[in-house]
Amino acid sequence: MKSFHFRLQTKLNLCKSQEQMAKEKLAVCVNELEKLKKEQAKILDRINALENTIRVFNQEHMLTQEVIMNKEYLPVLREKHQTLEDKIQKAALLVEEARRDLLEKKKASNMFEKLRDKKWREYSEAVKLEEQKKTDEVAMISYFRNKVN
Repeated sequence: MKSFHFRLQTKLNLCKSQEQMAKEKLAVCVNELEKLKKEQAKILDRINALENTIRVFNQEHMLTQEVIMNKEYLPVLREKHQTLEDKIQKAALLVEEARRDLLEKKKASNMFEKLRDKKWREYSEAVKLEEQKKTDEVAMISYFRNKVN
């Protein structure tokens, strides 16, 4: 009997490589999102620290050059925070799109894998039946030989 050959193996390999590329794209998108979130957290910490510094100096009724600079720097940090928030939303959309793409690729490759497994089971059954036929023939021949002798 001829060896097992899945005629859609090339398509399965292509689907597997596309799935791997989708996984890598998702990983890149998730890393970018995490990087932006860390940067946003740093800016929020900086904003909170500046506000606390300003609050302390206001309670002491001291208006120093540092307080004035901090008050002028706060809007810049808040604007940067807002732009980062927008970037985070866009990155989150990219992550979601990459996840959907990965799911589609996984479905396609799983479908081809199931087809290959089904064809393999059919092939295995056919091989078993062929072996059984040969075994039966050998058994019958030896039975008739023993009967004749």
